[in-house]
Amino acid sequence: MDELQAAILNIKLPLLDSYIEKRRTAAKFYNDNLENTKYIIPFEDHKGKHSYHLYILQTDDREHIVNDLQISGISTGVYYPVPMHKQKVYKKAFTCNLPNSENLAKRTFAIPLFPEITINELKYIVMQLMDLFTK
Repeated sequence: MDELQAAILNIKLPLLDSYIEKRRTAAKFYNDNLENTKYIIPFEDHKGKHSYHLYILQTDDREHIVNDLQISGISTGVYYPVPMHKQKVYKKAFTCNLPNSENLAKRTFAIPLFPEITINELKYIVMQLMDLFTK
């Protein structure tokens, strides 16, 4: 870490708890509006407190949904499209099948979630996701 990064972190670190609470509020909106749909929403164990660094959905129709969201101006992220055991660098380290990893690599994508996201942005994203749900 260089001095500039340290200076920025020094300013932002005291705000971490409020950033997490804002993310949790936005995630609650998503959870409340996307449960009982074709999307599998993140699980939060009652023993801990999810920070929602990312808000990851699962669906069988990821490619179609990600493309349609992009057309609607909504950014998404596919963070692990190739499971670790299938990556060239780890090929010799893994000699087993990991079907859950392979399944999740095909199904998961992130939707926007950041502390400054507005209620109107959340509503728009949910509306677009629900529209795709009915197609």
